[in-house]
Amino acid sequence: MSQKARYASSVECLLSSSSRKFKSPFRRSQHEFLRLVQRFGHDINSQAQSKRKQTIAKDQLALFIYRLARGHEVRAVSRLFRRLRFVFLPLCALLILEVAGTVERWTDDCIQAIIRRLSSHVCWPMVNERYDLKRPIKSRHALPNCVGFIDGSHVNLEHTPTRPTKTAGSFHSRKERYGFNIVAGVEDMKRICYLRWGFSASASDKRVQRSMRLHTDPDNYFTS
Repeated sequence: MSQKARYASSVECLLSSSSRKFKSPFRRSQHEFLRLVQRFGHDINSQAQSKRKQTIAKDQLALFIYRLARGHEVRAVSRLFRRLRFVFLPLCALLILEVAGTVERWTDDCIQAIIRRLSSHVCWPMVNERYDLKRPIKSRHALPNCVGFIDGSHVNLEHTPTRPTKTAGSFHSRKERYGFNIVAGVEDMKRICYLRWGFSASASDKRVQRSMRLHTDPDNYFTS
């Protein structure tokens, strides 16, 4: 069995493991993971044969999601996936990243696939949809006329940005990491409907929020 096939087998072991065991490293259920494969699998490897395509998508998404969920460095992710057979099932095969593809390349493939479909999945609700979103939020959280929630999050960089020292310092956050600050808006069911990016990690959430069109052009986003 090739190394790629062995790694695919190990991913299948993960998918067939208990919900708790799967959710711990990936922070989502098997069902949610498979939905991502269905949505982005074709874009992740459009050159592969149809049967092979979904397998490759599972492999890459498993590594990609784990990396995002944990925020580990590339070497740490690589070491963990090499130890999959010891963490989950004895028969799970050893991952050799030099053969199956590097962590960086697989991460890039997944990011590019998501970017290509971003506009079709991340979109602000239409007027009639806003009314439907208000009802459950008012019922569950006692917040009238609310269509969702916003919060900021840091996207950490593994290395110092390749910029002059003075400029690179602006990417350094209070959490002692280099990165970007993004703000996301989500509906009651946690589906992202708005994103604002382009700010370094040193920027406060308030600064990012004030630049959002939700704040500068509210009439086009909210129903009176």
